[in-house]
Amino acid sequence: MSDVVFSSSDLIRQLGEIPPEYIGKERFNRLIKICGRLSLRAKDGNITGGQFQMACGPVSGRIDDICTQIDDEISKAEEEKKKILEREAMSTSKQKPKKRKKSIQYNSITTQMPDPLPVGLSLDRTPFWFMEYPHYVIQLAKDLECEQVFAFDLERTIPFRHGTNSKVCLLQISTQNKDFVIDTLANGMKSAVTNYLKQAFENPQIIKIVHGNDDAKWLRTVFDIKIKNVFDTSTSRCNLQQLVYIACGIKLDKRYQTADWMRRPLSRDMVEYARLDTHYLINCWQYLMKTSRTSLSNYSVI
Repeated sequence: MSDVVFSSSDLIRQLGEIPPEYIGKERFNRLIKICGRLSLRAKDGNITGGQFQMACGPVSGRIDDICTQIDDEISKAEEEKKKILEREAMSTSKQKPKKRKKSIQYNSITTQMPDPLPVGLSLDRTPFWFMEYPHYVIQLAKDLECEQVFAFDLERTIPFRHGTNSKVCLLQISTQNKDFVIDTLANGMKSAVTNYLKQAFENPQIIKIVHGNDDAKWLRTVFDIKIKNVFDTSTSRCNLQQLVYIACGIKLDKRYQTADWMRRPLSRDMVEYARLDTHYLINCWQYLMKTSRTSLSNYSVI
């Protein structure tokens, strides 16, 4: 091999391009040191193949041969990794996806709500109308006559803010798949509610859900509506926020509970708050009927 000449600088450069893990860190460092030492001793900066072989021992030989061996090892490793990934992918595809559930603790009561929320609970997937004009009520009345159950609520003024008598400012109605908020202070709306919604509210074949029987009394006082077949969810002896949390796993925001509902225009947040008061009521009624619970007063929202 004495006639084979290597450039020591080329050897060092090529070795530097080889990751140490492929030929062993100890052996890699040894090669670098040997080549560096020989390059200092060689008068012309070159070393003979014989010198390199004697110095490098078991890892001597052409650098190109070492690189070829390393490339083969890399190819085998990548091929094996690819096979492992393919096996894992096939194993994952055969497994049935588990339905993720969200567990909400409510003192000693736990509600299990599927994720995403059912259509009946999801606000985003429930059509909503804010009614400021009386002619909208005509179509609503026709829709309610086709329902088996609907929920309602009223927003009233606080007496000390606007005199001694409270006024009904909003009427909220929710069916199983639609929400409505009616501005009862709008011009002509009071008579529209009386003339068109009276039949649905007084129909004994349609169940009406309310939380707090005071609203039924105000319907009679303000709109001359004598409501029939009404279910009051407040008989569970807990407030609406507690009941919605237990039955639906939803925590209501009650920041507008004492808001000024005479104010116009109403903010978007106030309208949304009013909508929420009836949006979940039918689900709460179904929960109470299904579980036959009469008292939930021992629990508080956490």
